[in-house]
Amino acid sequence: MSHKNNVNIRLPKKTKGRHTIYIDESGTASLKDNERYFTLTGVIATNHDFNNIEEFYFNLKRKYFGYIQHLHSVELFSENTKYLRKSKAQLFKIKRYRRQYIQELAYFLNTIPFVYVTIIVDKEKMLKNISPIPISRPWATTIGEAKKIFTNNSNTPFAGAKMYDVIDMIKKHRILPIDYFRPLRIAYRELLEQYIQNYQDNIYQIGSKMQICVESSQYQLKILKYTEEFLLEVQNIKPKPKKTVFSKKLKNSLYSISFPNKKAKYLGLEIADIISYGYYLSSHHRRSKNELYKDIWKVIEKRREDIEQRYGMKCVIRI
Repeated sequence: MSHKNNVNIRLPKKTKGRHTIYIDESGTASLKDNERYFTLTGVIATNHDFNNIEEFYFNLKRKYFGYIQHLHSVELFSENTKYLRKSKAQLFKIKRYRRQYIQELAYFLNTIPFVYVTIIVDKEKMLKNISPIPISRPWATTIGEAKKIFTNNSNTPFAGAKMYDVIDMIKKHRILPIDYFRPLRIAYRELLEQYIQNYQDNIYQIGSKMQICVESSQYQLKILKYTEEFLLEVQNIKPKPKKTVFSKKLKNSLYSISFPNKKAKYLGLEIADIISYGYYLSSHHRRSKNELYKDIWKVIEKRREDIEQRYGMKCVIRI
């Protein structure tokens, strides 16, 4: 088989057909924890293509598990047995069976048509780039926080301090204007912008509608909120604000957004989970140590080469 034909198998054909962006994350989106990286992956596929091939994937699961329940990458590729569900324990106790499943999965992923984009957010870098601002309501500061601010900036005991001295100290204090889920918002927006700027015109014809499918999780309400914000986004242009180009294109493309349960049978969501997990491991310099993931990583890297050579656009964006 020629390289040209191989590329045609791996990548979607240009079509007007409806398509879906399947979105999944690895890591924690909050800035409160100590994890440095957060990854968000969107797998983009024509609905007709995935509908025709997903039964093969379900049969592969039946062959090894006896059922087609959702499988998380942290369970499949981890050597740590604490991640393995009891119902799957018998299979995963025998390592060669798990390797066989992963090899067949890698072959399957290598032959189905989809593209992807992964956003990797360096949360440590993001925190460093946020400029401190004054406290907007000094009088609303709690006693505990006021004491902390005062004692860190004065040699005078807090118990003997005058109220106006404490308030004055609070006014001079600077804090980070942190939206703790800023990594999620930034990554989600960048993913949609990449789709609109690069993937939409390269792969799908005018009139093709896009669906967003995100696995039901703690981030569901935030994704809905961000989507609404993006759809209503305007430029402050006088005399009358106008919708941004991003907002207009997103509105014209978006058909629906859904949050299926983890037990729902969505091939695209599981592929997004597998890819996102790989870049999460890679960002933390742990991928090369994971023997079970090697076959999958070869497929992902080959897919990235195909996409970048065919369409001239990046699959991996680092923020």
